[in-house]
Amino acid sequence: SSVVTKRKSELQNIYKKTVFSQFSLPCSCVPSGQEFVVPKSGYFCNLCRVFYLNESSAKEDHCGSQRHYDNLQVRSSRLSNVNSSHE
Repeated sequence: SSVVTKRKSELQNIYKKTVFSQFSLPCSCVPSGQEFVVPKSGYFCNLCRVFYLNESSAKEDHCGSQRHYDNLQVRSSRLSNVNSSHE
């Protein structure tokens, strides 16, 4: 599952680079493409700083990913260090 998630992320990055490299913005002070900005509801992982539109992707796919696990380990280690320094 983590291999599929990683590959999906890589393909999304390639797509973004390809699509956005086709446009040259006239000026950074001129807002462009506002029609693409729409309100959304979803699920946000505060640990990894990623957003998902549906609950199953967030809780099953993401929380089962290597990235999330690694970030969870780092956070746990930091909390342990903070707790032991206050004793």
